[in-house]
Amino acid sequence: MKVKYVHPADQVVDSMTRLYNRNMTTITGGNISVRDENGDTWISPTRLDKGHLKTGDICVLRKNGELEGQYKPSIEYRFHLGLLDYNPNINAVIHAHCPDATAFCALDRYPNLKLWHDARALFKEEELGRVPFSKPGSDELRDAVVEQGKQGKTVIFMDNHGILVGGKDIYDAWAKIEIIEKLATIDLVSARIGAVKEIKGDAVEYDDPIEVRPASEAECTVAESIARKELAHYAARAYGKHIVSTISGSFSIRVGENAFVITADNADLLEVEPRDIVLVKDGVAYGGKPNKTWKIHEGIYAKDPGINSIYTITPLYGMAWAASQEKMDLSIYMGLVAYSGMKTLPYDATVKDVVDAVTLENSVALVSNRFYVVATRNAQRSFNESESLEDFAMVEARAGVQK
Repeated sequence: MKVKYVHPADQVVDSMTRLYNRNMTTITGGNISVRDENGDTWISPTRLDKGHLKTGDICVLRKNGELEGQYKPSIEYRFHLGLLDYNPNINAVIHAHCPDATAFCALDRYPNLKLWHDARALFKEEELGRVPFSKPGSDELRDAVVEQGKQGKTVIFMDNHGILVGGKDIYDAWAKIEIIEKLATIDLVSARIGAVKEIKGDAVEYDDPIEVRPASEAECTVAESIARKELAHYAARAYGKHIVSTISGSFSIRVGENAFVITADNADLLEVEPRDIVLVKDGVAYGGKPNKTWKIHEGIYAKDPGINSIYTITPLYGMAWAASQEKMDLSIYMGLVAYSGMKTLPYDATVKDVVDAVTLENSVALVSNRFYVVATRNAQRSFNESESLEDFAMVEARAGVQK
């Protein structure tokens, strides 16, 4: 989700459309606000179709208290303003009725941050807060939210209602609400599968330093231009299938000797464009910083010349199995027989451990509580294996097939 050159009203529209398309709110549910550099607050309107908002539908509450726009702002504007006013680090607020995160509004606990690396890296436990039920749009609800904001809470569970998050900008807020909803799903599903496997200790950091040069310093071959287009296509498609999240996952394709293209660090995988892809050649990055897992990609390509495409993925149901002490029996499904040799690595696996675990014959490996690595002959096959893995993880989790 690009923010820097996008008008605040369009930021609200784009993020609300994504929220609706991600099944994280209903046609008139949820609300989003963005505060601009002038102190004005752009907020979604009340009772309009959240799947088809237009720029002109967005209301603006001026810093001086004046309201502009053809519609009334969301009934929840009070707690938006309260959170924005009392926490200087928050410039965007998203409130939604995400199904699985909202389930935790009825439970006496939060989703377990120790089940998934990306959630643990994004949140601290002290950032999670809770407020009792109050009538939507009421001063009581505003006051309760503001009090949580004053305590530094950026993810607030609203009893019998939904959740809200605050971010430094709309992209940060979106990443937070998406990750917390995915974590909630992982928590609920992994608990149904069996005993869970929590993260213990610290993760090995894969973010190795790399020299970054301008893209103009490297020639773009025909093969590279084709690979860039393929990566953008499959990244967006994988996002739509819940195989990756906005900020979790990476995609690469080999484009020559000691050269591959890879998605950028912190790239929005739904909106990545061919020009956003980074070239890594002879250990140097051209056009930006590559995804933190670039060293894994480099190592696998160097080890196995038959591998031409690598993904690291965080599929929704697959990650529930990644957080479970149970193992998927991949041999019972025709499409996954070839993956029955999939290795499961501990959370603190090193780059070398991951590289050694993947071969052309055993093309999938799991780093527990973190991600899967899929490495095959081409980008389409990598996507097929990623998609098949998630489909079966869902089937087995729902059917309760365990041996």
